[in-house]
Amino acid sequence: MRRTRWLALGLCLLLGLAGCAAPHTQIPLQTPMPTLSPTPEPTPTPTPAQQLGNDTLAQAPSYSTYALPLDLRSGESFSTALYKLVMDAAAAGETEVSLEGVNATAAQVDSVRAFVLARGQSAFLSDISLEENALALVYTSEDTTEIQQAAQDFDKAAQSILEECYQTGYTQLQCAMALYQYLGQHVEYSYESMDDGLYGAIVDKKAMANGYANAYAFLLDQFGIENALVSAPDKSHVWNLITIDGVSYHVDVTFGANLLKGQSLKFFGMNDAAAATALGYTGWTVSNGVADLETPLCSSTRFEALQKAGRSDMDYAGNAIYMDAYEEAPGVSKLDLLTGEVSVVFSEQTGGIAVLDGLLYYLRNEDGYLYTLNLTTNETVQLFEGTKVTALERRGNVIYYSAEGQSEMGQISP
Repeated sequence: MRRTRWLALGLCLLLGLAGCAAPHTQIPLQTPMPTLSPTPEPTPTPTPAQQLGNDTLAQAPSYSTYALPLDLRSGESFSTALYKLVMDAAAAGETEVSLEGVNATAAQVDSVRAFVLARGQSAFLSDISLEENALALVYTSEDTTEIQQAAQDFDKAAQSILEECYQTGYTQLQCAMALYQYLGQHVEYSYESMDDGLYGAIVDKKAMANGYANAYAFLLDQFGIENALVSAPDKSHVWNLITIDGVSYHVDVTFGANLLKGQSLKFFGMNDAAAATALGYTGWTVSNGVADLETPLCSSTRFEALQKAGRSDMDYAGNAIYMDAYEEAPGVSKLDLLTGEVSVVFSEQTGGIAVLDGLLYYLRNEDGYLYTLNLTTNETVQLFEGTKVTALERRGNVIYYSAEGQSEMGQISP
């Protein structure tokens, strides 16, 4: 019996070796076998500093009336040459753009027409239609001089905004914040500007959501900052999506307009969860003004503190943002953009804050006086001894304040 068992075992072993050496067909199993893999090495959690890093410097803007989103500047879906022809014709009040000799497909013609009308850069251009081998431009004014003057007014106003919102050494983030604050402080939400789009926001300083979003997009395009338009599912609201160093954020200039006199960044740098909560939408569509784009994931919590604060102002030199009423606590806190950490600066109740040239200006509620805190030395100085201040804000490189007994706002500039 034992000898029989050993012979059987040897025969099985020989058959097994022969099977390994010869080609064979794999028989599918009824139940999938579990896949075994080595336990992965734990990935170290990056520190806030590693997550944030330093932002890319912005290029000094050279104003262009033809500024376009990055994804439309090259590619098969859009003709930049035709776009320039149409914009030049609209600025001159011309009623026709010949397509003779223009190397543009029918799809590109449609894209240029849709983009120009959607952005609303011209004050009077109301429609563009394809007629035989030309584009016909329709205006709401028959006064060519008026149309031409409006185009000049737009270029002048837009260039002025860029000059105010950029200084040498600014990062893309700082430019994006400066543009956000500018529009929030200077552009009034107005139903009268429903059809004005970009022109109304830039020149008339009046806009609705479409005007705010297109104005912000146009100004970001001047810096080459990646951005897109975001629309609510029912198209009732539009805001922006910006991408800084490969990370995307929601920005709603409309909701931030004139909030705390434009001294708030509450609707800047929102992730998807924050945008859904703040704006009230659970979904949205991202577009470049011509076609829908893939919706990126916005998951960064880098600016989460801004949504928990009241007034906010950026220290452009110190790469930090100062906030009051953070998490509804009295006083001023600091968000360090390099580490992501929030720290308390002081706990006194304030009625306004602004940062300029290394000084934190703040209106102390306890006595109603205006103070400065040197952000390098921590030295505190009271301004205008004996004069109480009722309001405080910064616009560009000027601090504005309202003092008791004065009808006009005072100014402090470097």
